[in-house]
Amino acid sequence: MKLWNIGGKVPDLDAEEAFLRAMGADVSGRQPVFVNGQEGELLFTQVGDTRVLMFEEVNYERELDHPLKNGWTHIVFEVDDFDAAFDRLKNAGGKVIQGPAVVDATFSRRKIAFFESPGGCIYEVFSELPRD
Repeated sequence: MKLWNIGGKVPDLDAEEAFLRAMGADVSGRQPVFVNGQEGELLFTQVGDTRVLMFEEVNYERELDHPLKNGWTHIVFEVDDFDAAFDRLKNAGGKVIQGPAVVDATFSRRKIAFFESPGGCIYEVFSELPRD
């Protein structure tokens, strides 16, 4: 398992992009993302060795029973065996928020799931899938 990115929600991607550029982030730009066929948009950046992806709407927030506030929303880990990681996190008390789901984006096609930990933190796990 390895850290892949940190995700956040902001009200204005343009303002966030300008701020991240001022910070010295490497901004790849905006990219469409499809989660189980539902379209969204993300701002893809890298700050040092860490990918930072920003959204105006995070794809799992429709599954929550409360509004998702702006700010850091989740961290993402890449796993070798998605099914084993999914089962391990569920058995450890993780509440499934979304998934398993398939994400298609320009940078990747992957199987994902979002979990809320017993302490209230949000984690995403994913494994790469081949392109059709």
